[in-house]
Amino acid sequence: MSCLRPRPALPRLVLLGLALTLGVPSRPARAAAPLVQTLTLEDALRRFRDGSPTAQQLAGRVAEAHATVRLSMAPALPVVALNGGYTRNRDDAVVSMSKLFEGLQDSLPVEIDTKGFPSDLIIQPLEQWTAAASVSVPLIAPQAWLDIAASRRASEAAENSVEYAIVSAESALVKASWLAHAAELQLQAAQHAEEAATRHRDTAERHWKAGTGTELELLVAETELSKRRSDAAQADADLDHARRALGALLGLSGAVVVRPDLDGLDRAAPDAETAAGTALRLRPDLHAAQSQQAAARLAQRSAWWRHAPTLSGTATLFGSDVAYPTGETDGWRLGLNATWVLFDGGARYGMLGVARAREAQAQGSIAQLELDAERQAQDAVAAIDVARRRLALATQGLETAQRAEGTAERLYTAGLLSSLDAIDAVQRRLDAEVGRAGALARLGMAHAELDVATGRRAGTP
Repeated sequence: MSCLRPRPALPRLVLLGLALTLGVPSRPARAAAPLVQTLTLEDALRRFRDGSPTAQQLAGRVAEAHATVRLSMAPALPVVALNGGYTRNRDDAVVSMSKLFEGLQDSLPVEIDTKGFPSDLIIQPLEQWTAAASVSVPLIAPQAWLDIAASRRASEAAENSVEYAIVSAESALVKASWLAHAAELQLQAAQHAEEAATRHRDTAERHWKAGTGTELELLVAETELSKRRSDAAQADADLDHARRALGALLGLSGAVVVRPDLDGLDRAAPDAETAAGTALRLRPDLHAAQSQQAAARLAQRSAWWRHAPTLSGTATLFGSDVAYPTGETDGWRLGLNATWVLFDGGARYGMLGVARAREAQAQGSIAQLELDAERQAQDAVAAIDVARRRLALATQGLETAQRAEGTAERLYTAGLLSSLDAIDAVQRRLDAEVGRAGALARLGMAHAELDVATGRRAGTP
């Protein structure tokens, strides 16, 4: 039994040197955790929709689609124009009407009263200021009307595409909140393992001092404690990284805590067929492809109607500081303009070909999206079922590992269990906690994936 007695000099120096090498002479002081903003999932989703960079970009895409519709309406709406000008001619040309008729009076059979005649007929003034207002109204322009209808359907397609992008982005936010929650649970597990390793090191030291343990046992405990502290530091860094990723998604600088909807994990998932039907009914990307197909068909009709003539009406009011030949300084003009383009270089046929190609693409996209929507919805339902069973098994395994760790620690303290068996029990508890955290996150992310697969917004009951 002499080998179990502590030797006061050399072993302590060896332990001290090893501890200094491993950096674990004592528990290092943890840096104070920075203050982070904590949000519920509902608040986080509201903030994401209202002010995140992603939401702003998507809102810009919707505004652009609406502006495109407004642009397409221009050829079918009236055009109002104002015009003003100043002219300076080198020479002027003026005819005196009264003098002209006075000179002709003797040769005419009747006398003409020249009092109502303008004193001068200005053919070309030396200087002139003019102003005019005109309105041009398209009266018959079928291709323009069809272009507007096609543009509106294209705008609907853009809106639905943006809606699906929002659904996907919100799902990414929900998934990130679950990953951060799992990282938080893993940090707690690592800290628990560190505390267990500290107790194990203290017990090993007591055994060694009492002569019932060996130096090797104490060295192993010190090494294990160093490893657990390293694991806890890494878990702390992983959690900070996950929270900063959440902040970036929300457009916030720094770490953000988003509490996921734990109660929502208990909600029943639909069966596979119901989920597939919901996806076909609600998926915005599928609606976008259908709108694109409708827009392509309208574009084809517009291309054909470009063979028809167009008719527009014009109205003009004009005025000048110099009298016109009528003797008036103002006037108006009405007109009708008909245009029939017989050949435009083949542009109409090119537009028709483009529209037909786009319809074919949209038709293929619809068929593929329908298959993908059904498959993704069914896969999401299956993933929820698998994740729920894995979570139940992980919870059961954690409960068993917790009891095993408690039993191992009591037996090791009493000297009835080896050091390696006690360390193994702590490791199994850590693995079980990490496994349950991962299973919990997978279930939450599976629900989020079902929302995307069926086209539902996050947080929608």
